[in-house]
Amino acid sequence: MATSGAVDDRALKHSQALHYDTLPETGYFRLLKLHPGSDSDAIKADLLVRSIDQAADTYEAISYVWGDPNITEQVCCNQTWMSVTVNLADALRTFRSLSSTTLVWADAVCINQRDLDERASQVKQMDKVYINARRVITWLGRDPDGIAGDCFQLIVETNTIFDDEYLRSNAPPWDQPRLTEPYKISTDGAQWAKVSTLLQKPWFERVWVVQEVGLAKECTLHWGAHKIDVAHIFEFAHWHGWKASFASIPGILALRLRTGRLFQMYVDVHARYANVTSWRDTLPLIKFQGSRKRKGSFPDVLMVGNQLKATDARDHIYAFLGNPYARDKDGQPIVGVDYKKPVDGVFLEVTCAMLQHSSSAPWVLSCLEHNDVQQLRERTAPSWVPQWGQPETLPTLASPNYWYCAGGPSDTFTASIRDTKFLEVQGCVFDEVAWLSKVILAWNARVDTQLWDNETRSANMPLIDTLWQDLGKVLTVSEDAFTTTLSKERPANRPKIVNTQQNLEEYNTYCSHVRAACSSAPSQESSASFDGSCSPHDFEWSLLYCHGRRLMVTKNGRLGISPGLAAEVGDVCCVLPGASVPFVLKPSGQGVYKLVGDCYLHGVMDGQIIEELQGGRCKLEMIVIE
Repeated sequence: MATSGAVDDRALKHSQALHYDTLPETGYFRLLKLHPGSDSDAIKADLLVRSIDQAADTYEAISYVWGDPNITEQVCCNQTWMSVTVNLADALRTFRSLSSTTLVWADAVCINQRDLDERASQVKQMDKVYINARRVITWLGRDPDGIAGDCFQLIVETNTIFDDEYLRSNAPPWDQPRLTEPYKISTDGAQWAKVSTLLQKPWFERVWVVQEVGLAKECTLHWGAHKIDVAHIFEFAHWHGWKASFASIPGILALRLRTGRLFQMYVDVHARYANVTSWRDTLPLIKFQGSRKRKGSFPDVLMVGNQLKATDARDHIYAFLGNPYARDKDGQPIVGVDYKKPVDGVFLEVTCAMLQHSSSAPWVLSCLEHNDVQQLRERTAPSWVPQWGQPETLPTLASPNYWYCAGGPSDTFTASIRDTKFLEVQGCVFDEVAWLSKVILAWNARVDTQLWDNETRSANMPLIDTLWQDLGKVLTVSEDAFTTTLSKERPANRPKIVNTQQNLEEYNTYCSHVRAACSSAPSQESSASFDGSCSPHDFEWSLLYCHGRRLMVTKNGRLGISPGLAAEVGDVCCVLPGASVPFVLKPSGQGVYKLVGDCYLHGVMDGQIIEELQGGRCKLEMIVIE
């Protein structure tokens, strides 16, 4: 990483901090004018103050990970040498021209990071920075193993095969034919391992990239000397999500959680943006997804961010304020940006704001997770305020796109907040937790037994059979009710469509496979290719969405799926009018409760408790949650 240039004056200016002139007013930002240079030349640039609107389409916005702050390189900006992380220096070196100046925007240099007021002001208009950019250029980092070219080629070739089949079929993505041998796509596990390496790059885990990519007109990902349109990454993630049989290809299943995160990011966030010119229209599958006009909510958006990383926890909120669901009826953000406010204060503020907006209020209480009973009891923040940014947060059971309507129409939900501590809601307490199973862990539900933990492997019994056996000791239940509960009646099938026969077929296929895997005897069902009507991965996917939860039996004999680790026997079940799912509450004395989390209860999800209320068989009461 040799440099040349004004070596004699570097010693004088090496330690000087870059001076930032105060920006004139809202609507202005700084651009970095990169001077031309070759790989061996020092990076030189000037900062220019511009109106965001007037600068539209004149610059490129860089999306990148800062990298290790202790590993830096010197760049010359406004004739002053300053330190930037090596990763940013690599990006600037890659994106500058050999012969002409280049206008770019990079947050680490273009925002005075030491000035919290400026930082807050610039974050408020971050969406416009990316909307107005000619294109967004993403830097993933160096490619020391020389695998980027093969990786990108594999993704593009796979998308091309699936896209061509899809366009010829005139059938929706979920009705595309299953993969069967001989496969048209690569089955080389070593090649798919390169895609796994790509998806493990730190950039894919950064919370800010969601907005940066989503608002881009064009977006390319650069990894070393190679690049790919970001549309191909999300197209691939969609095919991975919609083709369950994809998992039968060696090396593919290991990608599922990472592509699943990208799929959810696109569905819940990217597809909601209203920018007219977008990379989202360039490939058929993601274009179809964007045309579906699914309902959304700001809690859904924030849940996507829980799986991503932020240096400042407040950015788990602020990084999404450019989303349409973060706006009130007047088009203003529902919360301001204030990096001086404590993190818990920011989380409380956004939760209170969402509870006052009809588009968010019915769903926000489902975004909770408490690690254990003791943590819930000792927590100083209100139990009803989600701790945004927890990576292990359970998948929510509530979404405006699910058919669940346990509390009736969503527009009937109301809540009031007292003293910023107590949440007061009308509700019906109708049952009590009587039994809880062992925790369902995703890796123990996998078809691949090598992923099971030692306890499950040594038991020589699949998790599914352990759950059935333990449940049978406390409740007599049909296999149909058991499988329907574990699939949670397929909430995404809106309107409600529960195919009992299909559910049982998928369950039996899954059970045959994992039971055979536990046995030393060879079994026909354990074949790696699945030519029948369903694959063991179909029911496996349902079980994965039970991760961190437990089977639950209530005092009145209802079967369900509990919240996470903080639920215990004696907790009560309630329905809140307007909330789509039931909740579990923990009595904490004097008529006050702590909110444990949402749950699934068989025979409750379609509004049956509301019908009992209307028939006078149960009653509403004021529920106070602390």
